[in-house]
Amino acid sequence: MNLRRLASAIFSFACFVHKMKNEKKIKEIDKALTDFAKKMGLTIYLMPVNLAEEKKKFFKRFNKKEKYNPQFYYQKPKTDFKKIEKELKEIVIWDKSEIGVFLKKIRKSLILKSETAGSIGEKNFTEKSCRLYGKPSPKILSIVKKQLKNYNTFRREKKEITSKKALLVFKKEIKKNGLNWEIQEKEIVSKVKTGNGKKYLYIKKGESFGNLELKNLVVHEIETHIFRKENGVLQPLKILAQTCPCAETDEEGLAIYNETRSGLNEERFKTILLRVLAVSLAQKYSFFDVFKKLLKFNIPSEQAFNICVRVKRGLSNTSTPGGFTKDYIYFKGYLEVKKFADKRGDIKKLYIGKVSISDFPVILKIKGIKPPKYLAYGN
Repeated sequence: MNLRRLASAIFSFACFVHKMKNEKKIKEIDKALTDFAKKMGLTIYLMPVNLAEEKKKFFKRFNKKEKYNPQFYYQKPKTDFKKIEKELKEIVIWDKSEIGVFLKKIRKSLILKSETAGSIGEKNFTEKSCRLYGKPSPKILSIVKKQLKNYNTFRREKKEITSKKALLVFKKEIKKNGLNWEIQEKEIVSKVKTGNGKKYLYIKKGESFGNLELKNLVVHEIETHIFRKENGVLQPLKILAQTCPCAETDEEGLAIYNETRSGLNEERFKTILLRVLAVSLAQKYSFFDVFKKLLKFNIPSEQAFNICVRVKRGLSNTSTPGGFTKDYIYFKGYLEVKKFADKRGDIKKLYIGKVSISDFPVILKIKGIKPPKYLAYGN
């Protein structure tokens, strides 16, 4: 009897030691992936250095009824993406459990992101972007085209809020929520965006905003992206505070879903729909041809140009088919989050960190997972 108890005790101790080793290894992998994710800025390198110059050329030719496709060039990345790819591939994830599969999924998405960042301005950029984010399916395109018919006419908001005033609004919201984020004006393609890794929020310098548009952007950036990041920081797995490509669809989808709940304006939603269409068109047509097709939807030429920049960034010669496909995931993610909510899914779970709906079964089993501290109003 004593021998049996001794054997049982030895076995239990061995299991405990094995478990502790596994937990330690998982923490090491989590830290490595988190450190790489913080280095993986992509959109910052997708900002054409000569955008202002090419914009002037484009509209000068356009006003003369002439065709012109911008020729972009980009800053050389400070990050050695080839080295990152190699080091990511060298991370050994031996665990075949659900958490092991989850970590492998993150690693794969970071490798794809690194490959995409490293191919900016190269001929294979579109291929890398499609592998990372995919492209609109016929089903999603059909939904987009049907919904666009509902936004033929609407009253446009006056854009009277300057980027400097918008910056003050964002600062006020950050302070109200007791957060510590640096907010700056910067030359960016998007109107507002959060920085990668570090706690920075950027406002497009010289941009103007409407009242409801600005409200939507506060919901999008602070009450979604920043809140999810801050909640992720509190979790045992620190990768949950980083924006990994495998969770970006639901990340952006939740942001759009929250905007619709807070009173999304029609102009903003039409823009989201047009971006999906533009991603699809860009795969077949040049910058100028996509621009002309967008004008048929009764939008200002400035807006059409900005959408084209978003979907054609990453290319050097925009007369060629292809481009950056990320813009379609906002609407795709919105449909996924809406479906989740319509089935009475708990939206609060989406605030645990920067996670996707499909990963909930794994995330909720992680030892030490905490309920979200920061939640958007109404969630």
